[in-house]
Amino acid sequence: MFLKSLCLFSLLLISTACSDNPLLLNDIAKKRDQVVYGDDDRVDYFNSSSVHEIKMSEATAGIFLSSDLSETAEHYYIQRSYLGKEYGLCSRERFYYQSVGPRCSAILVANDLVLTAAHCIQDQSVCDKDELKFNFDYKLKNSFDVLDYLKKSETYSCKRLLYHSDSFQEDFALIQLDRPVVGHKPIQSFQKLEQTNLENKLGMVGHPLGLPQKIARNGQLRRWSNFSGILEIDAFSGNSGSAVYNEDSGALVGVLSKGETDFEDTGECLKVRNCKSGECSGEVVYFLTKLTSIIERYKLDKNQSFDKPIPQRPIIFSSFFEEEIPDGNYKGLKSKLRVNLLPEGKNVYIGVEIEHEWIGDLKISVVTPGGKEVLLRNREVWKAKNFEGLFGINLVSASSLSPLKEVDQKGEWTLKVIDTSRGDRGKLLNWRIVYYQ
Repeated sequence: MFLKSLCLFSLLLISTACSDNPLLLNDIAKKRDQVVYGDDDRVDYFNSSSVHEIKMSEATAGIFLSSDLSETAEHYYIQRSYLGKEYGLCSRERFYYQSVGPRCSAILVANDLVLTAAHCIQDQSVCDKDELKFNFDYKLKNSFDVLDYLKKSETYSCKRLLYHSDSFQEDFALIQLDRPVVGHKPIQSFQKLEQTNLENKLGMVGHPLGLPQKIARNGQLRRWSNFSGILEIDAFSGNSGSAVYNEDSGALVGVLSKGETDFEDTGECLKVRNCKSGECSGEVVYFLTKLTSIIERYKLDKNQSFDKPIPQRPIIFSSFFEEEIPDGNYKGLKSKLRVNLLPEGKNVYIGVEIEHEWIGDLKISVVTPGGKEVLLRNREVWKAKNFEGLFGINLVSASSLSPLKEVDQKGEWTLKVIDTSRGDRGKLLNWRIVYYQ
């Protein structure tokens, strides 16, 4: 897909919600996409001498599908190919002949507890059926190293899904492993939200496209809120759940969730997409905010239950295509989003993220495929220049959202944003439709 920034992670949620396959991590790998910004700053583990990078690397795990592995007495052999063949890449692409294996990434935060993105694991049944393996040694030790199997001593299973939240404000899962991890120290330092700012230089460790562990450097926050940020960093599918950390302090900042499309099609092969700074929509990182207290409580008592139950997963349809809002034009902006699933009685919420010099001028509504228009906002005063949230959750809708749950037609939804006065400019950064029981 080659639109500037149309995010398809909504489709993966539809797949995981409706399919008999509880993981579909292959679909996740293709749809929770990312991209290269400027120069490709990814390096292999053996090329790093940074204390912080090595510490983060040693605590990073690749998440494998058990169905991608064949078991022997001491090893799991990987039943996947090399990067170029797996993705149909052009032969000059970096890491073309390196093997691929993991479908997501995770980070060790206690001796038997890993943190990853919630969309990488659906529910407790994945643990019960032993459908995932977590390996801490899928990285190249030198330029001649070949990885075609996993040592069982470095490979762990999922015991308990401790915390799981895949929502507008979070994409986190905390997973208790089947035994304490040996030979790898968990990350102990977590960055507080008030320490996060646009000056932070951020790094990331994970498994882009399922490759042996890669370290991405020189990440830069473009903007951020209380729970997430837009980050420019060289990331790809497979980096979902990757640790994002402060390069200066080594503190864990959050985990990567989703972003830009990986590739461009030349007609004969795929090449990695390259974005200049500020050109593309960026990668989404979710900050730890609430999780640090849960992790600390877990360390004190591993058998306790936690406040937030594992909820039914929302079904999310999203557009990250940035669009200018016409200034003082009553025709306004009409942003389209195609939805191929009916709500069937589920609650429907509308999420928006808008930057505008005067939010108070805006009138916002949503139109269903059948033509029903629901007013969401009608020129209410808003002092900040950023407007972000979910109508029906943390934003108050100007009219009832109940008619949306009765929609009986699949097809094109429209978000209408009208700037009612001249002199102030802004843009719609993204919007989404959320089905949730």
